[in-house]
Amino acid sequence: MHFGWSDEKLLSEPLESLDVDSLTLLEYVMEVENAYNVILDEEEVNHCKNVGDLVRLVATARDASN
Repeated sequence: MHFGWSDEKLLSEPLESLDVDSLTLLEYVMEVENAYNVILDEEEVNHCKNVGDLVRLVATARDASN
């Protein structure tokens, strides 16, 4: 649980409702890239609508790098 939300709700919640602006998203992506040693395609990141989309993008990038 995060902020009293279930994982499912957090993963499906639109990024806009989490007050994630483009700068916050860029900072997040840079941290994720460093933490997981992946490079995320900026265009694909921009198409992410929710946290679940970002998680799937990172998982795909990790699978591709192995």
